[in-house]
Amino acid sequence: MINYIRTDYAEIYLENGILIFNYFNIPNFDLKAAKKIVDDRISLQKEKAYPILCDMSAINYPNIEA
Repeated sequence: MINYIRTDYAEIYLENGILIFNYFNIPNFDLKAAKKIVDDRISLQKEKAYPILCDMSAINYPNIEA
C-alpha cells in the first residue's frame, strides 16, 4: 500500500491513522492545483476515511475558483 505521495504542491502521507498534508509554496493556487491535490488525496486514501492534519503555512492566498 502506498502511504506517501510527493507532488509539486505537497507531500501527503499516512501516519498513525492520520492523513497529513505538508503544503509547499504554491505561487498560483488555482483550480487546477486544487483538483490535483484532491486527486492525489483520493488516490492515497483508497476510499477510506481518515482524520486530516494540514500545514498550510506555506500557501499564498488561493484564487476564488480554488
